[in-house]
Amino acid sequence: MNEFVGTLIRLSGSALNSRVTVGDVVNVLFALSLLALVALVLLVHEGIESRRSREALRGHAPREAHHGWLRHRH
Repeated sequence: MNEFVGTLIRLSGSALNSRVTVGDVVNVLFALSLLALVALVLLVHEGIESRRSREALRGHAPREAHHGWLRHRH
């Protein structure tokens, strides 16, 4: 994470000195995409958990919850 912050500082100061390498840009893009992926996984997981808890409250016990999307086909 410190490397990521250092790279960001170097990129933000690149107007003064253009010493930014392709590796720096790739590192920042990789770190940002990794953060986005983690956020997406957490959001999807939250959505699944809240849907399961709502179904359990309505009396639809998560009998077939482990089937995922297959549950809606039968």
